[in-house]
Amino acid sequence: MDDKNISAEKPVLAKNQQPVSNCNNNYHALFEQATDDIMVTDFNGNFIDVNSSLCTMFGYTKEELLQLNVKALLDCESLKMQPLRFDLLAAGENVFNERKMVHKNRQIIYVEANAKKFMDNRVMVIGRDVTERKMDREVLQKSEANLHTIFNTTDMIYVLVDHDFRIISYNPRAVAFAKNELGHSIEISKYFLDYFPPEKQPAL
Repeated sequence: MDDKNISAEKPVLAKNQQPVSNCNNNYHALFEQATDDIMVTDFNGNFIDVNSSLCTMFGYTKEELLQLNVKALLDCESLKMQPLRFDLLAAGENVFNERKMVHKNRQIIYVEANAKKFMDNRVMVIGRDVTERKMDREVLQKSEANLHTIFNTTDMIYVLVDHDFRIISYNPRAVAFAKNELGHSIEISKYFLDYFPPEKQPAL
């Protein structure tokens, strides 16, 4: 091959490399600017890359996280009950779940995580902090449980009906009242006003 051919090939090589470089730059820009928390690990859970959002969520610098394993961010007891499924990820399956995780200051964070195989030897996890949503749900559940207890133990008669006056729920006192005072057995979906004499229905 003469010098003329060698010099002619060099610009072609440089031209082919430029799109690859641009692609890498675009990837890193999107990776860093994502509002979701993103981590890339190997199949042993060792961090390979993390974005700024994930660093902020857990209170670590990027340099600190790259020295750690993902297990350092997971609640130990929760991890025992819900092990990491690298086997499913290696087989090409997506793994979506909610994880109990730990901030650097030891505060608990609940994360909704979507993990998938990324290249042959890496795993990408996109996470979202759902702690506030989970806390709100737990407060609502406790509130509903307390109301349910009151509903079933109070001396008051409670019957819940829909907008068509169909019965959707009732408490034990309502059962006793319907049986002893009205001579009926109260039932879900029944028309509430049918339990009363016609002359009393307009007043209800």
